[in-house]
Amino acid sequence: MLVKSIFCVILLLNLVSIVEAQSIKSVPHFSAEELAYISEHDTIRYVADPNWLPIEMINEKGEHIGIGADFIQLIQEKTPLNFKLMPTKTWVESVEKVKSVEVDLISLLSETDERKTYLNFTIPIFEVQSVLVTLQNQPLFTDLGEIGSNPIGIIKGYSHVELLKKDNSNLRIIELESYDQGLEMVQRGELYGVVGNMAAIGYAIQKLRMNNVKIAGNIAEDIVLRFGVPKNNPILIDILNKALLSISEREKQQIINQWLSVRYDHKTDYSIVMKSVSGVLIVLSLVLLLFLHQRRLNKKLNSANAQLEALNKQKNYLLSIIGHDLRNPFMTIMGYSSHIVEESQHLSEKELVQYASKINVKSEQVLDILNQVLDWSRLELNQINVTRELVDLRELVDKSIQFYDFITQEKAITITNNIPVATIIETDDKMLGTIIRNCIHNSIKYSNKNGTIEINYLSENGIQIKDYGIGMTPERLDMVMNRNAPYSVSGTQNETGTGLGILICREFAEHLGASFTIDSVYGTGTVFQLIL
Repeated sequence: MLVKSIFCVILLLNLVSIVEAQSIKSVPHFSAEELAYISEHDTIRYVADPNWLPIEMINEKGEHIGIGADFIQLIQEKTPLNFKLMPTKTWVESVEKVKSVEVDLISLLSETDERKTYLNFTIPIFEVQSVLVTLQNQPLFTDLGEIGSNPIGIIKGYSHVELLKKDNSNLRIIELESYDQGLEMVQRGELYGVVGNMAAIGYAIQKLRMNNVKIAGNIAEDIVLRFGVPKNNPILIDILNKALLSISEREKQQIINQWLSVRYDHKTDYSIVMKSVSGVLIVLSLVLLLFLHQRRLNKKLNSANAQLEALNKQKNYLLSIIGHDLRNPFMTIMGYSSHIVEESQHLSEKELVQYASKINVKSEQVLDILNQVLDWSRLELNQINVTRELVDLRELVDKSIQFYDFITQEKAITITNNIPVATIIETDDKMLGTIIRNCIHNSIKYSNKNGTIEINYLSENGIQIKDYGIGMTPERLDMVMNRNAPYSVSGTQNETGTGLGILICREFAEHLGASFTIDSVYGTGTVFQLIL
């Protein structure tokens, strides 16, 4: 086991070292209308959160610093726009200025129903994890309902206030001026805990040198941060989106890594959990090995520059999946498993079931991600063989629906299988099952609570998966259907994904000789259609 582990580490290090450390900056292309706007509005007045490091802040010199400031600086380098900070004293003051259209832009914030009434939002810039910080002697929690009537602090005007009140009307929320104030109230016993994002609240804990508090659990899915622009200025959103799309993953990661350097040391024995997940890591490492080997063979046939560029993109994306999409559920699995091991004698049967359910959900997420990575790797390595046989289509759809039972129950989504009984077709059941599962998962992700999804049979040996969710704009649909790189947007409850699902559907449909199309109307829903 030790030799295998060392081999996996060496493999990952070799993969990273293959590509030269370069940052390729692309330049966005603007339409005539956008260039005219830039000419007339070359200075963009904006506001930011004055006290939210490492995300952003306004320092004593009146300068904007942090992740938000660096992204604005990078956009300024890529476009003819100039950005001018309009200093404020509080976040509430910043929000009021953009509400009254005194400024053209508000820096990093999340999208909420209330904010959408007066703002348009850019594409996602990056995500932060939402957590609850309590004293060390408080238990971990799996649901905010367990907090009961204990008061929790949230900074005034932050999206957590709106998001938590929506689904937890019984929570006692105390609005704060700063994380410092909230953490000090926790230490004095005036608050049960403070809600915030992992980066900013971790920075505050380190700054105050508090060693008697801990992160008691995640309160929601990751918060997706974007720029906001008043609704009377839609063309600026298009300009900013083009600028953001021109930022490479390497440039983005350099900014984030520079500021998100906070680390947390937990005195927990993770050996039991590590044994259970080591097999998964080995499988993933073998996938990377095959991927690297194939790329080296291709290098003999293709030009060196083209090969290095392609390998760099694939390597960066695989590493981002390992670093974020796999790490987050693993950390949850490790946390709850360790808590069960340490507190098993003191936990009730109900608590054990709750923790086991959380572990099960996160394990299914890991399995789903690994399946997508393996399918994508097979496509990249051209190791796809079509095996056709007689398949009961209704039964295949039933199994695909059951795969997401837990998620549909949590969102109270109803899926109706309208495929006639004993509908027999000749196809590759594994490929077709993968396409159906990815479409169903996509529909669940972008459906609101209590939504419905229909799966219909078309007379020309076709399958239709129809949802009534948030749908897509024509621009987003074009990106989904025509991009040859992973593209993902957060779901209705901030669900995230690898962005590989639609890519895999398109490629598998091509191997089956089938037609795969997506029709979508923003605010109405989406229809996936596969004609075999």
